Amino acid sequence: MNAIDVKLQPPWPWVSLVGCCTSVLRSRGVKCDFTDVAGMSGYAFLVNTSVRVGPEGVTSFDWLALQPGLQALGLETEVVFTELGEDPGGPLEEVFERVKAEVDAGRCPVVWAACGSPEFAVVYGYDGDNYLVRSARSVNWKKPERLLKPEQELEDPVPHDRLPASGKLGAVFFGDKVEAVPTRTGVQAVVRAAGLLSGRHAAYWPGFAHGAAAFDAWADALCSGEFEPEGNAYNAACYWELQMFGAGFLSRLARHSAGASKELAAAGLELARSWGNLEQVKDMFAAGASPGRDGVEKAEGMLRDCGQANRAALAALENALALL
Repeated sequence: MNAIDVKLQPPWPWVSLVGCCTSVLRSRGVKCDFTDVAGMSGYAFLVNTSVRVGPEGVTSFDWLALQPGLQALGLETEVVFTELGEDPGGPLEEVFERVKAEVDAGRCPVVWAACGSPEFAVVYGYDGDNYLVRSARSVNWKKPERLLKPEQELEDPVPHDRLPASGKLGAVFFGDKVEAVPTRTGVQAVVRAAGLLSGRHAAYWPGFAHGAAAFDAWADALCSGEFEPEGNAYNAACYWELQMFGAGFLSRLARHSAGASKELAAAGLELARSWGNLEQVKDMFAAGASPGRDGVEKAEGMLRDCGQANRAALAALENALALL
């Protein structure tokens, strides 16, 4: 058994990768918050929905695309991602051995499904063949910002070879400190944001609706009644959160970019408009609830407006890039 003596904030955001990476980065002395991590990595600008608005859309893309932005926050970053075949034993074992080596070196990695459910968790140790983790299961909503040491409020160990059958495996490893170049990394963050909102980013997989157009596909699914209630609720919560982070991140960039401040601020305001719509959609469909036909029609209109807002945000970002 080995466990790192580290204080970690339980990752409470809906988008677990954002919460987990923020927790690890802050434990390593990086001054950041969820908005920084979601915005710089590009996750805040990702919109990806399946045909029936299932929960898989939020994580069904090439996670390697997040690596440059995560590293720009100040720690050397490696993202490992693979799709699992019929015999997942080999990849599961390889990731576990790598995780143990990281823990032995005093570094917490972030691992997909290491908490026993299809979401990310921070691994702070191992015991035999089990992961020792800090995940959303440790969240206390009355005290979301608290820090927990390994011996506090233990989560159940998770066997490394019995992770949920999600068809994919991934991890984020953080190494030594690297020097961040704020001006350059800020420009690259805008490039990533524009690519993801456009739906033409290489991170996207076929078979899903991408970028601003995903909101129209989502609205179509509600209109036809061909959607998964739980997945719809989960998408609404995740994209409400991500668009909130995106709006906040662009607002921060605008304050530090004299050349394109107006354009970046305009893009942020458009995402804030989308975020406001999604907050209502989230509340209407919370826990898979049905708001009735009138409610569905209202939500459909809001989602189409989200698409328009994201297209307007994209246009503003492209104008910003011409000035940066």
